[in-house]
Amino acid sequence: MELGFDDTILKYFDTELYMSNADNQIRILHLSDIHLGTSAQAQRYFTQLASDLTLNIRLKQLNYLVISGDITNRSTQEEYEAAFELVDKLVKRYGLAPNRIIIVPGNHDLNWELSETAYTFVPKGRLPNPLPKGKYIDAGSAGALICNEDEYKKRFEYFSDRFYKRIYNQPYPQEYDQQGILHPCLEDKILFVAFNSCWEIDHEYRDRSSIHPNAIANALDQILTGNYDDWLKIAVWHHPVNSSESMKNVAFLEQLAVNGFQLGIHGHIHEAKDENFQYDTGRGLRIIAAGTFGTPAKEQVTGIPLQYNLLTLAPESGMLTVETRKKEKIDGAWSADARWGDKNNPVPRYTIELRYGSKTGNYSSQLKASTPDNRPNPQQSIFGNTQVGGNITVGHITQISGSGTPSQATNSPENLPSKRTILMLASSPVNTARLRLDLEAREINEGLRRAQQREQFILEQKWAVRPDDLRRALLDFNPQIVHFCGHGVGQQGLVLDNDAGEMQFVSTNALASLFKLFANRGVECIVLNACYAEVQAEAISQHINYVVGMSDEIKDNAAIKFAVGFYDALGAGWSYEDAYEMGCSAIALEGISQELIPVLKKRPINNS
Repeated sequence: MELGFDDTILKYFDTELYMSNADNQIRILHLSDIHLGTSAQAQRYFTQLASDLTLNIRLKQLNYLVISGDITNRSTQEEYEAAFELVDKLVKRYGLAPNRIIIVPGNHDLNWELSETAYTFVPKGRLPNPLPKGKYIDAGSAGALICNEDEYKKRFEYFSDRFYKRIYNQPYPQEYDQQGILHPCLEDKILFVAFNSCWEIDHEYRDRSSIHPNAIANALDQILTGNYDDWLKIAVWHHPVNSSESMKNVAFLEQLAVNGFQLGIHGHIHEAKDENFQYDTGRGLRIIAAGTFGTPAKEQVTGIPLQYNLLTLAPESGMLTVETRKKEKIDGAWSADARWGDKNNPVPRYTIELRYGSKTGNYSSQLKASTPDNRPNPQQSIFGNTQVGGNITVGHITQISGSGTPSQATNSPENLPSKRTILMLASSPVNTARLRLDLEAREINEGLRRAQQREQFILEQKWAVRPDDLRRALLDFNPQIVHFCGHGVGQQGLVLDNDAGEMQFVSTNALASLFKLFANRGVECIVLNACYAEVQAEAISQHINYVVGMSDEIKDNAAIKFAVGFYDALGAGWSYEDAYEMGCSAIALEGISQELIPVLKKRPINNS
């Protein structure tokens, strides 16, 4: 089902507290296993969380709130009053509309007392034959307790009436096949679907976690008949799919993968996890688990603190950063939870590259393996460490220890590092003509993905690049190839972003001086895919072996075709000079009469 919202629910929004200075990043706060008990807890939890988001993370805005179950501890009316208080405070602070709040029940969100009253004792002589499968509790020789299905569905009543209905202005559906609820946001082209993995769980059968097959079918039917083809699709449920407490039937993941879902979000296991599900070589889901936000110490996993996740999606690049936060003491402060990547040097975040369409365009790129922030990585598909056929494995993060020795004046195979990092730097400030840099990035990525020597290349991307970002990216990634796409203004230099997202010129001399510092640190080739950038190419080529620039204004489609031809050839093992020729040829083959605009500058021999 798809939720229909009544505007009157917005009456409890405090618009004056809505965050200012918003940027274009999309942020998703993922809480799970809160186990709220009292209103006093709700107040403390909110204050601690808001302090972390505001003072430590310096959050500019929050776009979505996802709570993946176990909101309360015993599913009582009083606990849901506290739970609503917590959500209400978050809504007021960040101005969240109901379709940006995604909530699913956990096993602690069904009431055991209501569950027990749904079973009625029937003496042995009156028992039906056969007994209804899964709908009775054996009472030995005396008889059995038989489930009344209408009463049984009421075990979610407090969750529905005291919490869910106050947020969405409608009750949580009792019918199991309707418990696949769509939360579309047209502005962002993001679709969340909330599933109930607790529909068969009760006080007796506590391990029967699954998602009703007709809830899956009905949700997918709505998606197929809707217009969600280029949307980012995210499924949310409570139970894990790869642990001792896993759902017993995870075949639904195959259906989600086939229908274009890229992410699954859950909780229950009280530990942050990063996992992959592969359906086939091109489709699958990245599965993100959050730890417990507030369970009592006796229920915590040994050695694992309280946790939550903050997901940040960059619309232009499709890069999702998952940051894990921790709290060592129940009334302590939240801080970074460094647990991802190299065990000897862990970091508190990892990244996932998604196929994602922005608000105004369609960005498409392959899913990538998670990597710690600011670290080179092999950029293989996220499915690279799983087997075909729907298996699930914990996602491993592969580190690259170095980028090889600096190259000589040729790029023959014996002189190349085992892997070459391509650093793509994109800049199209808001007060300049719009460029299709997203399409250029997608085409480069796609060409490298299908290349014969794809294992030899790592593609890193930085968007809305400012001068400091340029310098830091070169230091962080140690690239062999630097690809700039954006605007050039001839003698005035290249156009980067400033802090306000508007254009800032970087002079030719400044660029040449910067790249001179990296001439003996592995940079082999620079592509300046920008109008009138021949001036900068000439200056930089005094220090770098190969530099491509544009001698005139170049059309967007010609610039993209050059990049595609250039990297297709590199991916086939060609030299930089031959790859340049292939790029020019690609422009001509497209029937665009600008194949002479790209120029290749080579470092003079006496400058080596």
